[in-house]
Amino acid sequence: MEQLPFHFHRIPVGIDNCYLLCGSKNILIDGGAPGHLDGFVNGIKQAGVDPKSVELIILTHGHADHIGSLNEIQERTGTRIAVHKDDHHWVGSGQPALLLELLRGAEP
Repeated sequence: MEQLPFHFHRIPVGIDNCYLLCGSKNILIDGGAPGHLDGFVNGIKQAGVDPKSVELIILTHGHADHIGSLNEIQERTGTRIAVHKDDHHWVGSGQPALLLELLRGAEP
């Protein structure tokens, strides 16, 4: 069986997970729930990866459980963030969408 040119590490960050894609570049997917930087620090350490080697953080969407620890993780990694244009305002403002707001039809 052919070896994949990358591998994933699941990193529990609160009620959610981040995924570290390791290969020729290290890419983090999502930023976890608020207040759970320690989960990221522990998970990346277990993966044997230097946080400064993460070259990009990709956000799947702007809900609180996916971007809640993003600012702290970005400070540790110093890397760029990629997010869909419709979620950019939540990431930039630090005010992520909450499910209840979305269900009520509140505008971002």
